[in-house]
Amino acid sequence: MRVIKELSIKEKATDRIITQHIFLNSIDKKAILFNEWFIQLKGLKAHLAALRKEYFTQLNISPFERFFLVDTNFTLHTQDELVEIIHLIARKWAKLTQREPNPFCPYIFLKGLSPEKLVEIKTQLLNEGLLINDGYPFLGSEFNVSSAVKPANNQNGIKLKILSAVNDISDCLNAITKRREVYQFYLTEPFFETTSGQIHHIKIQIGKLSEIKQII
Repeated sequence: MRVIKELSIKEKATDRIITQHIFLNSIDKKAILFNEWFIQLKGLKAHLAALRKEYFTQLNISPFERFFLVDTNFTLHTQDELVEIIHLIARKWAKLTQREPNPFCPYIFLKGLSPEKLVEIKTQLLNEGLLINDGYPFLGSEFNVSSAVKPANNQNGIKLKILSAVNDISDCLNAITKRREVYQFYLTEPFFETTSGQIHHIKIQIGKLSEIKQII
């Protein structure tokens, strides 16, 4: 961290001392959502609960376009665990009832998956009854932004939109005129950036995939 690095290069030991109060006030708490300092101070369970309260506890979910970017690592979890999280995201952040005037469903991008593994996951989701849209309107086609951002509703029953490439995220964000929110869960460092100040972009570092279930 920048604060610690700056202190470490000071010659005098007395200049390398910092109080907890000064340290917490000197860092960007909005950008640093997960690090060992906060875990040591609050504990992991409390930290995850605080993230949930700040970003994912809503009585009435607004019809925004939400993008969930998930860093995957199969040394830390199984395919079934990942599919469980995908179902959770679709269930909590899609609203397709006939009475909903502005139906919506979430987008998801799974970083680190091979094309073959992504096909496996899509197939499993469809077999389990989750209708998806991946932006490929027919066999052999290229990614089509217009197809990807087509609104979900009670008639088409699409509960999740799966994006296959990082560039697809930017293309969809640029094509959408509604409010856009990006929630990026990364393991070591963020893998997606946007320069638009109109996009609500939250970056949350996680130690393992299962922590997402405690946050959202």
